Amino acid sequence: MLALESQGISKTYQNKTVLLPLDFTLREGSSLAIVGPRKSGKTTALKILAGMIAPTRGKCSAFDIPARETRNLYKICGVSTDDTNLFPFLSGVDNLILIASLYGIEKNAAHQKASELMKELGIWEKREQKLAEYTPDDKALLSIARALIHDPKILFYDQSGGEETEKSTRIIESFLRRQNEEKGLTLCVATSDPELAGTLCVEYAILESGKCLGVGSFEELLHEHPLPTYARFQSNSAIEGLTRHGTWYEQAIERREEFPNLLRKIVFGGADLFAAEIREPTFRELYEKILEENATEETHSQEAAYETVPKTIQ
Repeated sequence: MLALESQGISKTYQNKTVLLPLDFTLREGSSLAIVGPRKSGKTTALKILAGMIAPTRGKCSAFDIPARETRNLYKICGVSTDDTNLFPFLSGVDNLILIASLYGIEKNAAHQKASELMKELGIWEKREQKLAEYTPDDKALLSIARALIHDPKILFYDQSGGEETEKSTRIIESFLRRQNEEKGLTLCVATSDPELAGTLCVEYAILESGKCLGVGSFEELLHEHPLPTYARFQSNSAIEGLTRHGTWYEQAIERREEFPNLLRKIVFGGADLFAAEIREPTFRELYEKILEENATEETHSQEAAYETVPKTIQ
């Protein structure tokens, strides 16, 4: 079943377009990272998908529920963003119990679910503290618990603008990966961190200045924007024909099957090897290449436009 579908959603504020048409589908139980630099439109896209703001054009749905039908949508989705409602005058656990009551969850069941989530996220010992006493890290973790208190089918998580540190981000990353892999929770994450995107998700929508530069799995994006795979060897003796980086030597290979022959050639050539490995392209490298290609294309377009401007003869 499709967990998420976007059909040409876009957004314009005061004649300024912040999100160009975005199209994709996401299967139930999968995970999508909407990733891009600051002001790329990723938070806007996530908020449209989560029903928090309306698109200027296009439509989207989660589990066949149109995003505009928020009453039904919020029964099956959880949302964690900078402006997710939490109440500073309540304790952490009372925040969760109050939110659970809005979904019709009985108090004892809500307390049990709240304790489960807070323990997994490492904030159970702060359960009686008022939210106003929480650090940004603690608030980020509690926001995730709030979003999952009613066992939603899909989580919309905006990690791109928060004040949390890398420590809490990695706690959330590990927690959400378990929820996805073990419980089938569908994830839609907005982030400017390609490391988080690459380790947490398997589908990607890469945005820049509101434009979608690529959408699909890592393999699909890599097919469209090829990067080399490297055979790498660590040695204290020179290895002829390979590029040196400190004590490591590497060579690009087209197929993994080339590695054994290259290894034998180096060993029989007399080099003393301490380690040998194949280094595949990472999502960060692919992401940076796609952004670089887009910048190059825009520069060429601007240069071409300049050249077509009629020159004034003096």
